[in-house]
Amino acid sequence: MAAPKSNSKKRKVTEEGRVFNPEWTRDYFFIEEQGKPVCLICKRGISVMKLNNITRHYNTSHRAEYRQLHGDARKQRIDKLMKTMKQQQECFFWPPAKDKPLLAKPYCLTKNCREMQTLF
Repeated sequence: MAAPKSNSKKRKVTEEGRVFNPEWTRDYFFIEEQGKPVCLICKRGISVMKLNNITRHYNTSHRAEYRQLHGDARKQRIDKLMKTMKQQQECFFWPPAKDKPLLAKPYCLTKNCREMQTLF
């Protein structure tokens, strides 16, 4: 005999109301970036913000290397990783547009610092 069909909708991850817990940064080296949890160590994002997913990633990928860090040493490592991630993200942003171009002429950054010839 076939099971009766249910008229209820499928559950959607976006409707579950999952929220990032700040303790996950201290315990598992994760931060929230654009609504997704991101590992500070390997920069890998986790698709669903669930403690089980974050714990599984940390235990399988990083636990052996970081389990000995406690207290201030762990906090310093987290601060260093956050600073590194911020620097990497900032290098992708261009300065605001101005009336003048960033450089008047393109320059070759070689040992001699000779001016490049314009190709166009």
